[in-house]
Amino acid sequence: PIEDDDYKRRRDHFLQEGETHQRLRYFIRQQVRPAIKKAFHFEITRFESFRIGCYDANTGGYFRPHRDDATEGTAYRRFAMTINLNVENYEGGYLRFPEYGLDLYQPETGSALIFSCSLLHEVTDVIKGRRFALLSIFHGEHEAQLVEEYNRRVMVS
Repeated sequence: PIEDDDYKRRRDHFLQEGETHQRLRYFIRQQVRPAIKKAFHFEITRFESFRIGCYDANTGGYFRPHRDDATEGTAYRRFAMTINLNVENYEGGYLRFPEYGLDLYQPETGSALIFSCSLLHEVTDVIKGRRFALLSIFHGEHEAQLVEEYNRRVMVS
């Protein structure tokens, strides 16, 4: 996890097991999984814990350009999902893919944007209010093996 304020200013709350978590798992199985398979010919079978990220204008919320799979410990990641939870309550906080132009993305509240973890992306500064987004990362069975191998190596060292 990145803890450098020059790079990222976002506070995360991890969702615990419960009704909301179960509904999200159902949404992933029924909506996200088939969409990824159709668009990318990839079978997601695993996902990281759901978190709600908060980018607060009062503390200068942002996430500078980065890739979600750029380290040995994150190389297994294949797809990232962000669901905006309150577009009407903040300004700024756009998602941008700088290698592909200056377009800014801000899906409406409740809409998901799913993209490859290998894409360079950023969240621009939130300039008013607080941006809340539901976040998760997806991967498959092969990548799960990579996680196990990595964890074994890290435990040994």
